[in-house]
Amino acid sequence: MRCIVTPTHARGIVLSQRDLRAAPAHQGELLVVERTDAMLRRSLRVACLQHFGSEPMPLNALSPLYDVQLLYVGQSGFTLGGFERLQGRGEHCIAYAQSWWVRPL
Repeated sequence: MRCIVTPTHARGIVLSQRDLRAAPAHQGELLVVERTDAMLRRSLRVACLQHFGSEPMPLNALSPLYDVQLLYVGQSGFTLGGFERLQGRGEHCIAYAQSWWVRPL
């Protein structure tokens, strides 16, 4: 599904309405797949945004959304919730709560 995605959290903290309006939106093809996760040793759904065709992947591309769930559906779009993994110190990964506000193109 081609869509516009806006993350609604920053490092697990919900963005204010003002910050959400100013947050960068990402365009691409939304994919949700079920995978076995090596860290959690279980199966989970993962959402990722792939960019169209031959367009290069931007440096600030969205991190995948893990253990994704559909939280809300409305006329203007829907919200997916889960967690994202960001690189911590060294080889450690930190998981933060994240939601995506998704609108069709």
